Amino acid sequence: MKLFSFKFKLIELDETDRRKRRVRPYIFRGIFMDMLKKIDTSLVNNMHVPNEIRPYSINIWYHRDDIDFILNIFNIDISREVMEYIFGLKEQKLNVGGTDFLIKNINIDKINIGTFLKDSSPVVKFRLRFITPTYFQKKGADITVRFPSPTSLFTNLTHLWNEFSSKDSRIDFTDFLNWVENNLYLTSYQLSTKTIDIGKPDRPVGFKGWCVYINQDPNNGFSNWLDTLCRFGQLSNLGGNRTAGCGVINYNPLEINKEEMKYNKKK
Repeated sequence: MKLFSFKFKLIELDETDRRKRRVRPYIFRGIFMDMLKKIDTSLVNNMHVPNEIRPYSINIWYHRDDIDFILNIFNIDISREVMEYIFGLKEQKLNVGGTDFLIKNINIDKINIGTFLKDSSPVVKFRLRFITPTYFQKKGADITVRFPSPTSLFTNLTHLWNEFSSKDSRIDFTDFLNWVENNLYLTSYQLSTKTIDIGKPDRPVGFKGWCVYINQDPNNGFSNWLDTLCRFGQLSNLGGNRTAGCGVINYNPLEINKEEMKYNKKK
């Protein structure tokens, strides 16, 4: 399965207003929806089918004078429609929350997520940084989970992976989560909670910070899946409102099972 990653580098046209305020990430979701409406109004509905995982994620990175607006789309047909729209733009600017931004450049990357598993390593110890507020919604219940336990974390990542990957590369959900519950442990963390502005009166609360996890069964093949899913999560985002810039993570493998890697290479 392939995805397209669109990176817009934006700079505010009015130099006097730069750095006075940060544009909220949820506004960029509105920009994307407006883009789809201009292409074909039915595409907006395709992106927000009730009770289905939305096939895109949004990351926002703020710099001194510009903003990186990163849009990852997990639907090839919609990606192509967006590319045609971008190439046909007459004005190289975007209106973001009532402010005009110049599009300095646009980078488009085609990423084959199937290679994540092929190139994965049996990870023993790893750190995750939760860069933007993250939370998990308990399915079938009005409960919000604000802590990245191994089970909550990889339940979410497994659902996302199985939704967007090809049938032959999907993971056995039950067996993998049972293994995670019995073998993956959170050993240290530093987290804080923060209210998230998503443009609605009811604001969710998410956690930010870092966690270190240790795998006590590194010779098991599922160890490679930990590495695969964490790398994938850097593109998909995690949890609630992942399409509005929430759940952005950074993955850092701290220890790899080198003996198992040698064995796999020999095979």
